[in-house]
Formats: sequence, C-alpha cells, structure tokens
Amino acid sequence: MKKSILAASLILMLTSISCDDSFEPKAGFSEKYILNCIINGDSTTQYATISSSFDVDGYDPYTNQNDPFLKTAFVTLTYKNKVYPMRDTLVSRLGDSRYPGPMPVYYLPNFTPNDGTEITVRAVLGNGKILTSSTRSLNPNNFYFSSSTRDIPTGNAYGGTLVFTWKEFFPDQSLNQEIFFAPDLILVYYKIENGIQKRKQIEFPMYLLSQQGKEVGIYPPIANRISTIGYEVPAIDSIMRSISTGDPNKSNYIIDKAYFHLLIMDKNLATYYSAQQTFFDEFSVRINQPDFTNVDGGLGVFGVYITKKVIVNIEKFYIESFGYVKK
Repeated sequence: MKKSILAASLILMLTSISCDDSFEPKAGFSEKYILNCIINGDSTTQYATISSSFDVDGYDPYTNQNDPFLKTAFVTLTYKNKVYPMRDTLVSRLGDSRYPGPMPVYYLPNFTPNDGTEITVRAVLGNGKILTSSTRSLNPNNFYFSSSTRDIPTGNAYGGTLVFTWKEFFPDQSLNQEIFFAPDLILVYYKIENGIQKRKQIEFPMYLLSQQGKEVGIYPPIANRISTIGYEVPAIDSIMRSISTGDPNKSNYIIDKAYFHLLIMDKNLATYYSAQQTFFDEFSVRINQPDFTNVDGGLGVFGVYITKKVIVNIEKFYIESFGYVKK
C-alpha cells in the first residue's frame, strides 16, 4: 500500500481528530483526554492540541456537535531543564468540519529542539488532570547524504538503479535503534488545463512487481537502521508514462524535477505513522483504530521528526522521449 508523505510545506491548519472512534459509547463510557504534539525539528514553532472523548445518544459519534477540543489547559515543553509555556490560539478548521468556529491549539514560537537531548510535554487540564510524555529530539547534523546518483536516467538508462545513500552518526550508538526512516522519491510536474499550468506531484515506486497479471508499484516501507534505497529504472519509466495515460496531448505535460525526501522520526511517531498509513503533520493526528498512545495519563502521540531533501535532475532527452516538455 502506497503511503502518504509528510507535505514539504506544512500549513497552519487543523483537521478534525476522531477522539470518539476508538470508544464504544454503549460499552461503559469513560471520558479520556488526548494530547497530540509533534515536534518538527526543522521549524521554529511547535504545536499541540488537547481534546476529550465524548458520549452521544445512540451509536453514531458524528451526531456530536460539542467541540471536543480544549482551550483551558496549561501546556509546557521542558528542554535542557528549562520549562517553556505554550501559548493558546485559534486556527481555522477544514471546510468539512462539523464543529463551528475556529479550533483551539497551543503553540510555542522560536523553539527548535534539535540537539538529540530529551524533551518533555506536560499538560495540566482545568479539572486537574495531567498528561505527560517524553522523547528525544533529533539532531539534523547526525544525518547526511553520501555519494548518490542525482540524475534521471542513471548512466544505464534501461537497467540501472537510481540509488540514494545516507549516513548517521551517534556518539551513543544505542540511540540509532530509536530512529526510523521514511524515504520517498517525488516527481514534480505541471499539466496545462484550460491554458493554465497546474502543479502536480506523484511518488515513484522502488520497483514493479507482477501481481495477477498486472504490474504493481512497491513503495519504501518505514524502517529502522537502513542507509540506502534504490529505484529501478522500469519503475521510474512507468510513473513517467502514467501521468499522461489516455491523453494524446503529451506536450501539455511540463516536467520540472524530482526530489528525494527522507523523513527521519523517533520510534513513537514511526509506530503511529506505520499503524495509520496516513498523512500527518503537526496537527492531523487521529486517534482511531489501530490505537497507539505514548502519553501518560491519557491518549495521544508525542513524537519528533526532521527531514532531508535532495533535488534530482531529470535530463531533457529523457523527458522528451515521452513527448513531454522540460520546464
């Protein structure tokens, strides 16, 4: 199953968190509190949300109209023995939210924990309930790309493999067991629609596998202790062809570039990410089946991530071989 990726540019908006989906309201309802906080080691601002489970009349949780997000908590991040209080604010919801008005969130500006030391989140709710969790920040300097092919196609256009290799350095080698990687290779292109260039992107599979007479793309898994990944040229070719399937006007496709994106995360976020197989950012964390939590005193996810990216050039002759145009 193709996994979704973390967006290259994170936007400040919240999606609805399904606080109720993992609770059967007629099986002895017990109110739970959910703390979600994803530390972005590439950003100077961090965010958290707090919500509660709820009961409803009947069995349909979507009949609830009472906003489960809480705005009266006192939330802090502790880093290097210093306590940083988070501020509260309101952000717009997605258009399909069933709750009216903006959503309460907590944020901390000018804060980028990225040296590999421990960080703790703590939320004290209005009723005295306390939610806590700890993890270790990630240091971008511990990860770097080594020699990697940076062009499509590779030297052997009809049988080669596009390879990316990275290295990690930890003075304490036990720490690398806590780090997980989610790699992906993305094609960025434009399609002319009604005279307007519309930006699009699609992920390349690593290779193709024949299943029931059809070729299926196999995409990279989230894995620990990996340092290299390869993309076979036939798999790259298949995506290049697929973007214009059924369209005879190949010149309407303008190829910009590709980029290799490496998402590096702690085991908490990796466990959640693997279980959900869904898009996430600082806000869009869902508590639904399969359940995962690393928050003491309640439910939720507290994790960290950083990203690394390499631009991949796509040669003009290769682009034109499909009838496309190079940007």
